[in-house]
Amino acid sequence: MLVNIAAEPLNSLSVIVRVAFAIVLACHIPYIFFYGKQGLLILIDEVAQHSTSEQLKRKKRALEYQEEEPAYLNMNKWL
Repeated sequence: MLVNIAAEPLNSLSVIVRVAFAIVLACHIPYIFFYGKQGLLILIDEVAQHSTSEQLKRKKRALEYQEEEPAYLNMNKWL
């Protein structure tokens, strides 16, 4: 099937099949399974709900309003 698609001129169906095959391949090869699948899920979640960018904004705001010194500044220097 992929040989036949490669022989065809570039059209939208060919591109869709090639992209779908690349996604399936990226999510099922053991060496890149976790990174590929996790990265794809993070991208989908970010596009759908903007959850990662919102978490980063909340952390940035929390650090801006933090008045106490960080705990590591009060620790023993030898540790």
